[in-house]
Amino acid sequence: MLNKLSVSVLLIFCAFLFFWRLDKVPPGFYIDESLHSYNALSILETGKDEYGKGFPVLFRFFGSYNEPLYVYLTTISIWLFGETIFAARLISALAGVLSTILIYFFMLKVTKNRTTSVIVGLLGAMSPWLLLYSRTGFEVSLAFFLFLLGLFTFYLGTKKPKYIAISFWLFSFSTYAAYTERFVSPLLALLLIFIFKEYLFRKENRKYLLLGTSGALLIQIPHLFLVSTPAFFPKGDLFSLGGFIARYIYYFSPEALFFKGDPDLQRSVPEMAVFPFWLVIPYFVGWYFCFKKRFSNLSKLIIASALISPLPAALTSDPFATHRAMPLLAPLLLVIGIGVNKIFEILKPFLGVFLFLLIFMVSALLLWRSFFVLLPGERSFYWGQQYVELAKLIKQDHQNLYLIDQGRLKIAYATIAYIADIDPLIFQQPQSLEIEENYYSAFPYNPSYSFANVELRSLDWETDIYKNQIIVGDNISISQEQAREHFLKKEFEITDPLGEVLLSGFKTSPKSKCESIKYENTHCKGVK
Repeated sequence: MLNKLSVSVLLIFCAFLFFWRLDKVPPGFYIDESLHSYNALSILETGKDEYGKGFPVLFRFFGSYNEPLYVYLTTISIWLFGETIFAARLISALAGVLSTILIYFFMLKVTKNRTTSVIVGLLGAMSPWLLLYSRTGFEVSLAFFLFLLGLFTFYLGTKKPKYIAISFWLFSFSTYAAYTERFVSPLLALLLIFIFKEYLFRKENRKYLLLGTSGALLIQIPHLFLVSTPAFFPKGDLFSLGGFIARYIYYFSPEALFFKGDPDLQRSVPEMAVFPFWLVIPYFVGWYFCFKKRFSNLSKLIIASALISPLPAALTSDPFATHRAMPLLAPLLLVIGIGVNKIFEILKPFLGVFLFLLIFMVSALLLWRSFFVLLPGERSFYWGQQYVELAKLIKQDHQNLYLIDQGRLKIAYATIAYIADIDPLIFQQPQSLEIEENYYSAFPYNPSYSFANVELRSLDWETDIYKNQIIVGDNISISQEQAREHFLKKEFEITDPLGEVLLSGFKTSPKSKCESIKYENTHCKGVK
């Protein structure tokens, strides 16, 4: 009953934290989210992706390739809840809730302390690292859940070997959830086989090892067919060996984890790092006891997963990329959990619970302020809120043609298509048959799109002003001087919560423009 009560309390808290205003926070709808969701919609309605490719193994996203699992699971949420931002983020939020419940059971298995386990589960839910990505339509939260479940079942397998097979299947399956796990999970599985070889190769355990590895290889068959194609290694341009060691070490530094966080404004929460700053104390305590008992099964599992997890992220030029290092969150939460448990063992139970409740309330208030107040107010531009509002305008206006500048602004075609409810069959029609036939060959990416009454490309001031349409851009794309010179009439402005203009729409006036020209202009022929 106590276990059920603990899980219920944790579940209610997590459900509120991960689902409340899910479609509003983070604000907007980032391109990575809309790519997943619009391709899921396209698969659901036509059995093909945006390029007309039927049920791809890897999805081609504006010149790169993403793993398919999140897209296919999102078809279910869209089928249930329609073309909404909530549906696009639902699978990720569910994965976040399940991850926190799994953290609870993992810690309960390790510590046998229900109070500590609930606390660590709550801390996991309140980690801006997990919370942010679990409230977005990104694939990394789903991949993290599968990776964490793989670690948990492997730990169970050190006592009941039948779980070893399940662990390797989960590691293999996680490679279809996110790009990072495609490398981290196999490397970790091989390292664990080496570290636990004496246990795994015992006569009574070999069958489970064989079952696990053979099953993992079978799961990889779709990947093996593509391993020789450019689609399997699409992010090679991000590879950077210079400074690798410094970046690798930085992923474990207190500065990055507890005080600074991800430098990318779109992948971070205002005024917060990836963990609450006060967890730096149990972080050091946890590592101390982890290395003190480095020959225990738990410590070997934590150290091995911590060593492998940051490798792909550290091999890129980003100093601290939380989305690429998502698997690292699993061993770090376990280390912090060990530290919390040891601190509670030192303190009297009443004093420990009192201190935690006090710190928890302060941390919850700070998290609420940063995540639900500052993030929507300060970061709407970075999350593409302007394109959500633009798509809503387009959805209500079928009379006008819209030309959206993509020469210097963020790619937004999938956001427009999803929010404006563009029929996937209409979207697929202009897509090149040549791309479909060379789908996995890294065919050159064309950033220009045309569908329904929408066109996205660089503005051409020599021709675009002579067509009846609404031109959309920011203050640099379309200046006041250009608007006056070309007789553009402002139709709307889209601002952020602070009142800054992010996008403006101008109606062209070809007739007025042509009447102002004193010389013969071929573009004015036929203009009425």
